Amino acid sequence: MSKKPYAHRGKETGSTPFGARLKAERIRRGFQVHVFADLVGCCHSQITGAENRGVMLNFDTIIAIAQVLECSIDWLAGIED
Repeated sequence: MSKKPYAHRGKETGSTPFGARLKAERIRRGFQVHVFADLVGCCHSQITGAENRGVMLNFDTIIAIAQVLECSIDWLAGIED
């Protein structure tokens, strides 16, 4: 079974491709964490957890992130370029 770049393995293991892309795109678009979290509809600790520690977000939050950043979930997950 292959490892998925966005899968949470029950332990915070550091940044993932999802987290790295999320953080880079959020910063590139000029969103501060608190503002971005408000737009997504979650708390800032969820965003920073995903960006820095590989914390897995629920699917509704992932969809909202993709909508705010105007990108695909596959791109965020590192599945496509």
